Amino acid sequence: MRMSQYRRNTSTSAFASRSAQLEKRKRHMKKIASILILLFLLLNQLLATEQESDILHTGKEKLAVEIGWGHPSPLETYYRQNNLEYPFRMLSTANYRGHVATWEIDGEKFYLVELAIEKENFKPESFKIASKDKSFSTKDKVFADWFSGVLVCQKRSEKDYWETEYSVYF
Repeated sequence: MRMSQYRRNTSTSAFASRSAQLEKRKRHMKKIASILILLFLLLNQLLATEQESDILHTGKEKLAVEIGWGHPSPLETYYRQNNLEYPFRMLSTANYRGHVATWEIDGEKFYLVELAIEKENFKPESFKIASKDKSFSTKDKVFADWFSGVLVCQKRSEKDYWETEYSVYF
């Protein structure tokens, strides 16, 4: 073997070795980045303040409607769908939407009954909330025809608010 061939062979193998090391480092960095992103997402959920629930009356019972970044209030949906300015302001980190809505299921219909804002109660008409189909609304409640999503509800314990007896989906 001539000296020039020897140098080419050793430099080629050194290059291949260096490339393999770089690939190994890239895979390692991708794993670390994935783990950090996963930890960030988990900590974000763990450290987030639970939102004050809306209330749902089903005739038989009173349920807490789960509200959060992934489950907006049906009333927030109303304002977004109609491109209306949101009239409520954040009350606390536990109530970023600025109200607690009371909802009712009557028959097969979903109604907005009342809004509580800082311990004061208001009828939906106070905020000009109206359904498109007014034939199902009354002076006491507004037919929520704008909402067609899923409600995640919980029956909370009477003794301990944080204890859930069971969950229901509508």
